[in-house]
Amino acid sequence: MKRSVHCAAMAAALLLGVSLATGARAEITYTNELGGKGGGHFEDSCNPGDFLVGFNWTAGKALNTVSPLCVVQKNGKWAGQPYRRRTWGQPAERIGGVAAPFINGSHKCNPDQFVTALHVWWDKFGIVHHVEVFCHDVSRSKKYVYQTDTQGGEPSHDGSAPCPTGQFGIGIHGGYGALIDRIGLKCQTLAP
Repeated sequence: MKRSVHCAAMAAALLLGVSLATGARAEITYTNELGGKGGGHFEDSCNPGDFLVGFNWTAGKALNTVSPLCVVQKNGKWAGQPYRRRTWGQPAERIGGVAAPFINGSHKCNPDQFVTALHVWWDKFGIVHHVEVFCHDVSRSKKYVYQTDTQGGEPSHDGSAPCPTGQFGIGIHGGYGALIDRIGLKCQTLAP
């Protein structure tokens, strides 16, 4: 009887250890949202198990829209082509009914790299001006950096929103209205 109780206790401890280890890998972290205080909240994530590799965006004098680009990953490598999530904000040509000059852009990490951090500049009105995006491979031995462009405007503040070491972007969160008011990363451990 003692042996079966001991075996049952060992099995329960093993299951608890496995579920705690699995839970640690699935832990999600939110970076700070950088920018102003306006706009309604948004959050957009890649499909479960997929990771953030870039953005489609539009900009006039500030960042008008942003759409996360995600990719399926297997063993820390891209498994297929990036796919787009929802677009947040409004294209420049739809604001105020005037066809303002704007830029359409699309940037993504190099193959087998994932987003690890954002550096955000915002203007005196609390609107995101532009974003610099940092990408790394799983071992963090290779880095690639790109940034969104604008048609003018002036940033007056900036800050960084990095994922914790060992985590990579799985989505974005922030505030938006007609423009992107603030932005941050949603991060998770990528276990190869």
